Amino acid sequence: MKFAIKSKANSRFLPVRVFGASVRGPMHTRSAQPCEDAWKGSEMHQAAAISVSDGMGSKPAAARGARAAVTAAIRAARTWGTAHTAEPDWICRLIEAQWRFAVEPEQPRNCAATCHMIAAHAQGGIVYVGLGDGMALLQSGKKPVQRLYSRPPSDFVNESLGLGVNHRIADWAHARLPLPKAPWIAVLVTDGIADDLRPEKLEVFLKWLRDDIGRRPPAARLTALRKALREWPTPGHLDDKTVAVLLSH
Repeated sequence: MKFAIKSKANSRFLPVRVFGASVRGPMHTRSAQPCEDAWKGSEMHQAAAISVSDGMGSKPAAARGARAAVTAAIRAARTWGTAHTAEPDWICRLIEAQWRFAVEPEQPRNCAATCHMIAAHAQGGIVYVGLGDGMALLQSGKKPVQRLYSRPPSDFVNESLGLGVNHRIADWAHARLPLPKAPWIAVLVTDGIADDLRPEKLEVFLKWLRDDIGRRPPAARLTALRKALREWPTPGHLDDKTVAVLLSH
């Protein structure tokens, strides 16, 4: 998917690709259960956004909760795109409200899911918000990879955080940065991938997404990305896996 963000400060269009994939992990494949991860990407007026979610496997409607989470996040991103001076915590509040409507008539506790979103705006820059396990990465040109969010390996408290689980607005992580000079790449992954990404491999991972996957035609890109996620090289990793990419070049 290609589209453009037009900056008032510069009449040029900034080309952007939005792509991603969710695949079932070995555990859900063997048990013939649906994937409980979800992702969504969207273009907006002068903006673009991606979102990922991991439904909590212990919940009976986890897959529904994950789909509702990415839908709510993209709706919130569209609102932010029309009011990009709003602070990130208001995006979090809007996602919470949108998600509650999206899961009806299910009980929210039955649909618990993580939620992460990155949006880019020509004037508003980059904004990230996230709740629960996962990872958010940003790299501009050849600069070091910036982790907008990742759960420390020793942090087990965050495992239960998510929409539909008791939490506070203060539990949401968020960041806001100026729009980087192109080329840049922003990436969201669920913990099925995040758990295996060692710090020294982050740059290699983003390079693969940018230079291998990102340069393919859309259909071939999706096929290659799904194949790579299904053949994830970490033995014994049973989780569903999701990656979403916002790529400027």
